[in-house]
Amino acid sequence: MKTMMIKTPYQRLLESSYVSEAQKERLTRLYKALDLFHLRQKITACQRKLFSLQKKKNVKNKNLEETVWNF
Repeated sequence: MKTMMIKTPYQRLLESSYVSEAQKERLTRLYKALDLFHLRQKITACQRKLFSLQKKKNVKNKNLEETVWNF
């Protein structure tokens, strides 16, 4: 049984012959500069702000809280 490896868009771009070597180098520098912990903190802050705005407007949407926190 052959297992299929799922590749990220970044990985697929690096393998593409349609992307120039200069673009691949730029993408690699950008990828290496990503701080996943910091990005997750920013996402969580945005989720909290959305939830707060929803509460202030008193919108009656049972799924909004679940959607915001499970992003």
